[in-house]
Amino acid sequence: MPPESAPLPASFKPLLTAAAANPALEEMALDARDEILMGFRLFEAELPLQSPRAREAGYSTWSELLAARAADGVRVRILLTDFEPIVANTLHAQAWSALEGFVKAGDAAGAGDNLSVIAGLHPGELGKIIRLVFWPALRFRLHRVRKKAERDNDQDLAHTPGLRAYLRRKGRALKVQNFPSARLWPATYHQKMAVFDGTRAVIGGIDLAERMADTPAHDRPANETWHDVSVAVEGDVAAAARAHLKAEWNANTPRFNARLTRMGAPFEQMLRPVAPILDDAPKLSPPSLDRGVFLRTRSRRSRSPFAIGPRPDVIEIERSSIKAILGAERLIYLETQFLRSPVIVQALVRAASRTTSSQLIIVLPAAPDDIAFDDNRGADARQGEWLQVRAIRRIQKAWGDRCGMFSLAQPRPVSADENALPDRATLQDAPIVYVHAKVSIFDSRDAIVGSANLNGRSMRWDTETAVHWRDKESVQTLQNALWTAHFGHAVDAESAEPLRAWSTRAQENAACAPE
Repeated sequence: MPPESAPLPASFKPLLTAAAANPALEEMALDARDEILMGFRLFEAELPLQSPRAREAGYSTWSELLAARAADGVRVRILLTDFEPIVANTLHAQAWSALEGFVKAGDAAGAGDNLSVIAGLHPGELGKIIRLVFWPALRFRLHRVRKKAERDNDQDLAHTPGLRAYLRRKGRALKVQNFPSARLWPATYHQKMAVFDGTRAVIGGIDLAERMADTPAHDRPANETWHDVSVAVEGDVAAAARAHLKAEWNANTPRFNARLTRMGAPFEQMLRPVAPILDDAPKLSPPSLDRGVFLRTRSRRSRSPFAIGPRPDVIEIERSSIKAILGAERLIYLETQFLRSPVIVQALVRAASRTTSSQLIIVLPAAPDDIAFDDNRGADARQGEWLQVRAIRRIQKAWGDRCGMFSLAQPRPVSADENALPDRATLQDAPIVYVHAKVSIFDSRDAIVGSANLNGRSMRWDTETAVHWRDKESVQTLQNALWTAHFGHAVDAESAEPLRAWSTRAQENAACAPE
């Protein structure tokens, strides 16, 4: 950490897709002198490295790189997101498999206590009465998990410690426990960020996982595309990001250590209690939008027995988004995976009447990923689509022809392999590009980039982080990079009629057969 008197110069660099974000993270990890703090929803220990410098240094995976840096004396702390083990069983297993991979790599490299990893469960959970309501359905799901575990000779259970309270072996058979009713955690740590030496950070929407490893060309099967954005920042924003990760790490430390006592093999032999981060953070100036500010969404557990989720605690991303929406005079440009928050939608409706010359451009995925690629037709998918359709209709009614909504597709026909995908994986007979970005730009001078979608979960429940940046040159660089990637050529972001440019290109593309 720099001394308190040291100036922290500000900078903001867009990173489009994992092709830019992953090498940037690797370079910063190689350059770190004292500390690496990381918090990701998904972080695969064996994810291959992309930067030539990392590979030339002899590292092939993230676990190797971080273990080696820890062995060099750099303090490495990784906060992985753990998941509810019954409903999100696969993600729960992936989190603990990643944790095992990092710990084993650290032990092999001699990293000692310099490498610590936590699989953190969000504190917000269902109330006791609501748990009883859901318990019959969860027991049915547990029976499905039990059957799969028996078929796989318990391989799944080796990496799902959260299931051990509900599945017990009796002789050669696995049995589902009747009581206690399962605890459920509907909220999650959705942040995707890393801070290096407290002065440099990458914050955004891109996790470190193979599924997200796309490029701006998106020249791959539809179900492997992933349009996303992170930003590299320096200065006080990075220092504030470090303070956030430190607070989350310290909050999770006692909870994680308590869980270790109930782990069983192989984790009880492999894991050691983790320690909190005890240093004092540097004193920072109050947040200012002269250049940039770090934003959060945080919630805490509700003590009500009827709670269906956590209580909102910090809603900085929502408040900043609303203020920026209502302050825009010329153009609001949004890229988001979901647009369902009634609060955000209401702000957009209000903004439509503030000035009759403003325009609204929204980029959404053609369909949610579980519908487009997994053909999810369950009640959860139908509910989500209904919420988004309702939001879109309200916005269209308020904005009329001053609003355009667009989705991304590849300029080629569907391949033979893609014919097996659900119908929603195509758009105008072309394979879609899946949009996961969380970017809001206002009048080409003001931008919010982070992990938060424009839905209720991201605004109120999940732990989210973002950067709010106000600097015309930097924001125009971001907007130009996005529009150039989408149009395939440079586009004047300062055009007097940006919506016309988007609509014209969309109509041209729709009229042409994929080539």
